[in-house]
Amino acid sequence: MSAQGNLRIEIIPGKSIGPLRFGMTREEVGRAIQTFAGERTTLEDLNIEVKYDVHGRCNEQRIRIFNNPHEITFHGHIVRDNQESVQDLFAHLFPDAEMQHSYACREWPSLGVIAVKWESSDDWLDSLWLVPVVDKQNR
Repeated sequence: MSAQGNLRIEIIPGKSIGPLRFGMTREEVGRAIQTFAGERTTLEDLNIEVKYDVHGRCNEQRIRIFNNPHEITFHGHIVRDNQESVQDLFAHLFPDAEMQHSYACREWPSLGVIAVKWESSDDWLDSLWLVPVVDKQNR
């Protein structure tokens, strides 16, 4: 791994994971990661995945929480790798945000955050997905 030491990666709902912002191109993502974590650092080194739309712009971001050596934070609070701690954190920070529960994930549509469990039968959190928030009033 090229990233030096443990990095602090801040998640901002509806906007970014670390230096990665919605709407960035692949080239912009590459430059942002290298500026943030070092010249030879890859997304894989940071346990981050980015998906792009048909125009080549970042439209989904995922960060692995389970066994990630870096410090993942959300509004300055450390994100732990179990589902209950994330639910508690989001309930504390966003008491009015509706949470939707399914077999293996929790979703907060108004925040554009999806918490995916490691396996449906346990409580370990595998990753957090960020997706753009859709304003239902202006559709």
